[in-house]
Amino acid sequence: MTSRDEELHQFKTGINLSELAAAYGFEIDRRSTSRNSVAMKHADGEKLILGMDGDTWVYFAVHGGHRGTVIDFIQARDGLNLGQVRRVLRSWLGVGDGRGSSPTALPRPAASAFVKKLDAVKVDLDAVQREYNVAEDVEGHHPYLCDQRAIPAALLASDRFAGRVRIDRRGNALFPHWNADKRLCGFEIKNDGFTGYAKHGTKGLWCSHGHDGDRRLIAAETAIDALSHAAIKGYADGRFFSIAGQMNPQQPGLLHRAIRQLPTESQVVLAVDHDDGGDQLIEHLRPIFDHVVTVFERGDLTLVVDRPEVVGADWNDVLRQAGNAGSRPDAAPTPRADA
Repeated sequence: MTSRDEELHQFKTGINLSELAAAYGFEIDRRSTSRNSVAMKHADGEKLILGMDGDTWVYFAVHGGHRGTVIDFIQARDGLNLGQVRRVLRSWLGVGDGRGSSPTALPRPAASAFVKKLDAVKVDLDAVQREYNVAEDVEGHHPYLCDQRAIPAALLASDRFAGRVRIDRRGNALFPHWNADKRLCGFEIKNDGFTGYAKHGTKGLWCSHGHDGDRRLIAAETAIDALSHAAIKGYADGRFFSIAGQMNPQQPGLLHRAIRQLPTESQVVLAVDHDDGGDQLIEHLRPIFDHVVTVFERGDLTLVVDRPEVVGADWNDVLRQAGNAGSRPDAAPTPRADA
């Protein structure tokens, strides 16, 4: 006889959460879907980011703030207790519960309405740490970042960013990411014509150092975008973050916590590209900010979208066009509120 814990494990690993979400009316947002994660939207405005944690489907609700496995999804969506959730999922699997009745059966969605499989990221944090340890801290000049990307060496050596970039034996720039346990969990890899991520890692957040008196949180798609924004607009009172491309189910929670921890009267700046990718990032990040303001009563916080004037440009495009002479290392910006 299957124990309760065994049954829960079977639910978590044996049920395709993308298919179940589709049965609840969620539709795939294909612009934000990759091999490792899928975004799904509902007509009520809710948005989910789904991924795999080993052999278990996991999700994060961008607007609702809840997260977890298929169990948590049903509990949050239907307001059910654990016993009721078991009955729903037994019905979904076509397994009777011996009580003579069952919940209303959920409709089976068309095969095109959900993702059949996601690739789980094979994580080995010890391997990530070993590979990262071989690289060396950038103490100022980095050939690729400074010579080709126009990032000022003084910026990399500043107390805001010192130790937040390393260089490996191939000359790649490494940008470390940390997880909820403040452990190194991976790193962005950048070089001329190459973008990658640590082979055995998973994405957390890359971030600058935080200082007392900071009143801004600047979120960008990549670390180079964040550094470019700092060089152009200043970094005296800003904490900079990068998600390294598309978001996974863990990153919204990390950003949520970072926003919650801001001092009073702070500003969250979305330093996004002026393109479709920037629009997608705004769609992901604005609800996280709104949830903090509403649920945690942080009406003192303000949100600003800051994007380049030229359509199609990112902040590094702006920096390279301006040149290093355009950087303002100790200035505080006045971003355009064009959201």
